[in-house]
Amino acid sequence: MPAAAGNIVRRDQLAVELGIARSQLYKWREQIRLKGQDNAFRGPGAKTLCERTELERLKRELKQVREERDILKKGIIYFMPQILKIG
Repeated sequence: MPAAAGNIVRRDQLAVELGIARSQLYKWREQIRLKGQDNAFRGPGAKTLCERTELERLKRELKQVREERDILKKGIIYFMPQILKIG
């Protein structure tokens, strides 16, 4: 059996195992070829890799800013009595 025939048999078998038409495999392959793996099967609400990276960066930055805010709050509580005595 030629290699090409073996590929067709494997595709037929895969389609049967997945419970889909063989033509669907070709459609999926074409979608991956046109859009790339990251964007081929994005749902309507799925974020791109760039958007996910930006979101992660913003979450890290927010965490740092909250920590800095908490440090400043503690500093105000500590120094407030001294500031009131001077004023």
